[in-house]
Amino acid sequence: MRPLGALLLAAGLVLAAGARTADAHESRPGFLELRETGAGTYSFLWKKPSGGEVEIYIAPILPKECRLATSGQQLTPGALIVRGTLRCEGGIQGKTLAIDGLESTISDVIIRVHHADGRLESHVLKPVNPSVTLGGTTSGWERASGTCGSGSSTSSSASITCSSCSACC
Repeated sequence: MRPLGALLLAAGLVLAAGARTADAHESRPGFLELRETGAGTYSFLWKKPSGGEVEIYIAPILPKECRLATSGQQLTPGALIVRGTLRCEGGIQGKTLAIDGLESTISDVIIRVHHADGRLESHVLKPVNPSVTLGGTTSGWERASGTCGSGSSTSSSASITCSSCSACC
């Protein structure tokens, strides 16, 4: 009986190691942050994942009314960081932002917009939904004690509106 027990234990360890290897396909999120610094002007921060086993080719598609002036790029362990200033005629409200190439990955992209009036707008873009219209409810973050901020949840997803709520994100 003892040799059979040892054999079963060894087989279990081999199966567990194989399962861990199968789950090892990495998913590295991207991050896009806009901070309103003036009327229609935003500081821009884009972090594109890099340096993993497979290069991820994703990039923000900005609204046509917006112009980006980059101030530099930096390659860090795990991400390519691009900073700049985004100017959008009429502001960002109601404009659509998308991530090119996201639909062919397993990654998500977190988008955060800090409005000058203190509102924090957050979205999680996924390969099945790689765009968002800015200025509406935010998606993805809920506190354990309920919905954060003064917003309301929708039934289709965990959508919230944050009003100056750092606990959300």
